[in-house]
Amino acid sequence: MASNAMSRHTPLAVASAHIQIHCCVQDDESLGAPDTRMASRVVFDVVVLGRTYPSCWVEVSQSAGGDYATEPIDIGPLVGCPNPVPWKPQDFAHEIERYYRSVIGPHATGVWRSLLNPGGPIRSLRHASRHWFELPLTDTSQPRTP
Repeated sequence: MASNAMSRHTPLAVASAHIQIHCCVQDDESLGAPDTRMASRVVFDVVVLGRTYPSCWVEVSQSAGGDYATEPIDIGPLVGCPNPVPWKPQDFAHEIERYYRSVIGPHATGVWRSLLNPGGPIRSLRHASRHWFELPLTDTSQPRTP
């Protein structure tokens, strides 16, 4: 009698979405945010179930003039991604927030703002800081095209 104890304890592979962030365009004027908000664009590619969605993006915004490293941020709808997204939106938002704070925080490239223009904001400063992460899929059916 063969034992199948190994098969009962072998973990199943979990399907994942792979997100490769290319850059953050800080204070992107093309987003049309009011002067009271700093709206930035995080640009990334998504690979899900063997299909690539290039040049996707999401708007990230905060109150202008506040502490960008600690104040709450808003993450807008995803543009160019599968619709609906096959992962938990809160997991994606957490990763985007983590990336955003890493490029604009006090120990990151965003400190250039005060060095280049201490008296005012810099418009459309591009941070070409790459980052990638994976998210487990909650739906493994083929996503619809955006």
